[in-house]
Amino acid sequence: MSVSSPVEVWVEYRQFYLADPELGTDLVPPVDAAVNGVLAVADDAALILTGLHTGNVHVTVQTEATDPGTAPGTWEYIAETTLTSTTGTLVVHGYEDGPLDDLPSLTPHGPGTYRLRLHNHGRAHAYALDTTGPDEDSGEHYHLQTWPASRT
Repeated sequence: MSVSSPVEVWVEYRQFYLADPELGTDLVPPVDAAVNGVLAVADDAALILTGLHTGNVHVTVQTEATDPGTAPGTWEYIAETTLTSTTGTLVVHGYEDGPLDDLPSLTPHGPGTYRLRLHNHGRAHAYALDTTGPDEDSGEHYHLQTWPASRT
């Protein structure tokens, strides 16, 4: 099991991303593609919509070889989807900060299809806050789990 330490991720316009640093965020799907209001995926990219408009949210990443099951803890929202990485590199990007070196790649098993499970708590509270400064805690947390959807 590989679980990262929590990292603060800067969001603006209620967004942060998963993308290949070489490809950038041009492949990130638009906001209206998030049919559940939280998560939208495309090949080599994903969009995560937060409650907080501007400020830091806390993110942890867990990568596994098989489905790890829902993460322990009190989660207010859990979403799961399939995504494809054609390059084998998919990392968390802040809104303007680019790729975050403090979080591991979500696709450590190389190119292929992965399952992505997003856990969240604190979204409604952060939505009410709307904006926080760089040193303020929004109370919004995300835990991202990935594992290969199939072996090739």
